[in-house]
Amino acid sequence: MAQANCETCMNYEYDEECDYYVCTKDLDEDEMVRFIRGEFRDCPYYRFGDEYQIVKTYLMRKYLYLRRSSLKKSVIRQEHSSPRIPVSTFT
Repeated sequence: MAQANCETCMNYEYDEECDYYVCTKDLDEDEMVRFIRGEFRDCPYYRFGDEYQIVKTYLMRKYLYLRRSSLKKSVIRQEHSSPRIPVSTFT
C-alpha cells in the first residue's frame, strides 16, 4: 500500500517561482483536488526519499537546468557574433 506523507516523498519539491511545495507528478483533476485539500491517501506515486537523496535529486535537476540555460545563451551569442556578409558583395 502506498504512503501519503508528501513531506518524505521524492516527488514533493519546492517551487521557487511559486514559493511553496508542489507534487511534481502529473495528477488528474480529482487527485489534485484531494492533494490540495490534504485528503490524498494511498498515493500511487509515493516514493520514499531520505533528505540526502531528495537534495541530491534537486541539485542535479538544478544543475541540468542551468547547464541547458547556459548552452542556449552560448548558441545565441554565437549566432549574434557570426560575421555578417554585406549585401553589396552579392550584387
